[in-house]
Amino acid sequence: MRIVTTLVLALLAGLPVLAEDATPPVETPPDEAPDKPLTEEELRLKLVEDQAKEKAELLKKRMDAAKTDAERSSAIAETVGGAAMVQHPLIAKAVTPYLNPRQIKAGLQYGDGTINAAIEVLKKQPFDETYYGVKKMIGDNRTNLGYVQRLIQVYGEIQCVKAVPELIEMMRDKREGRIALCKEAATVLGKIGHRDAISQLIAELEEQDKAGPNDEKMKTRRQDLNTIVIEALKKITGQDFKLGSQYRKWWIQNAETFQKEKKIPVPDGGGSDGSGGK
Repeated sequence: MRIVTTLVLALLAGLPVLAEDATPPVETPPDEAPDKPLTEEELRLKLVEDQAKEKAELLKKRMDAAKTDAERSSAIAETVGGAAMVQHPLIAKAVTPYLNPRQIKAGLQYGDGTINAAIEVLKKQPFDETYYGVKKMIGDNRTNLGYVQRLIQVYGEIQCVKAVPELIEMMRDKREGRIALCKEAATVLGKIGHRDAISQLIAELEEQDKAGPNDEKMKTRRQDLNTIVIEALKKITGQDFKLGSQYRKWWIQNAETFQKEKKIPVPDGGGSDGSGGK
C-alpha cells in the first residue's frame, strides 16, 4: 500500500518513475552523413559530360531542322566541332549516325559535306564509341571503296589499335581495283604505329621483293605500294631499310622486346617455389 501511494504521489508531482527492469531509451540515429564532396577531377569530368550532353542535344535539334547538306555540315561543325570541341563518348555517339551514305528515309540522304564534317569531328574523338561506330559503317558499306578510304582515316587520327587487324586485311587485299584502299590502309597503319602491324607489313614487302620478272601484277603492286609500306614500317620501327628481308632480320632480333613494357625484376626469394614468383 505504501508503494502504491508513493507512485501516485510521484505521478502527481510530474516526477519520472524508473522501474528496475526498464530498458534504456533507444537513441535516434544521427542523420546520414552528407555526400562526400567531389574531387577536382570528378568535377571536371562532370562538367565535360554536361557540356557533351548539351552539345549532343543541340546537334540533334539543328540536324532535324536542317533542309540541305550545307545546313547539316554547318550544324555539325558549329555545334560539336571547331575550337570549342568537347571530347567525350557522347559526342562520338551523337555524330556517328551522320556518317551514313545511304538513304535515311524518303528524300533524305546525307551528302559528302555532312559525312566529311562528321569524319572531321570523329578524328578527334579517341573512344571505343568512335571505333565501333566507324567499324559498323564500314561493314555496312564495304563495297563503297572511296567511302571506306575516308572512314579508315579516323582510325589513324585516333591511333586506334583495335583497328589494326582489319587494316592489315585491307592492306593485303590483292583483288582488282583495291590498290588505293591498300595504300590508305598501309598509311593508316603507320599512323597508328603499333607493333601488331609490323610482321604483316614486312610480309607485304617480302612478297613484292620476290616478284619474278614475269609477275606483272606483283610488279605493278610494288610500284604502287612499296614506298608507302616502307614509310609505314619506318614510322613504327624507327628503322630505315629498303627490303623486306632487312626488316625481317631486324624483327627477329627485336620482336621480344619492341614496344613491350619492361618486366620489373622480382627480388631473390620472392617466390615460395624458388622461381622468383614468375
